[in-house]
Amino acid sequence: ITPTRNQEGHPVGAFFGYKVLGIFQSADEVAKAPTQTDAAPGLFKYQDVNNDGKIDASDRTFIGDPNPDFTYGLNIGFNYKSFDFSTFFFGMQGNDVFNNTKTFTDFPDFFKGGLRREAALNSWTPTNPGGTVPKLRTTGGFSSDAVANSYFISKGSYLRNKQMQIGYAL
Repeated sequence: ITPTRNQEGHPVGAFFGYKVLGIFQSADEVAKAPTQTDAAPGLFKYQDVNNDGKIDASDRTFIGDPNPDFTYGLNIGFNYKSFDFSTFFFGMQGNDVFNNTKTFTDFPDFFKGGLRREAALNSWTPTNPGGTVPKLRTTGGFSSDAVANSYFISKGSYLRNKQMQIGYAL
């Protein structure tokens, strides 16, 4: 999976792949959708970007930006009598990350022992059609985890405390 593309007019290292519209719920829905390799109930439904009635490489689009809108830091320090305190916070806001960990935790075709609890409980089944994770199966495919798609894009904003210190001067 190559999830990035550098192209004029787009951010450097932008994520590029198929946009997931949802999960196919029935065979009737699959039949009415644009032709898609490996399409079946319980698997990803991709957007037909060029409206040609089939999902192929020309339907890939920009799905995320790894570059933050801004980064920030805050350094605080103060003293009171013989005590001193200092801390340093830093973070970034407005970036996306390609969460490749989901390949191993949400799709048992890669690492059978690493399935996360949320994926097992929220996977699509005929009795759980509202599942947010595609149906669990032992082989990957185009309509699940074999191509870069928007399912793997997560928000990357964070705030971290890198250092905190309390002291007392003798």
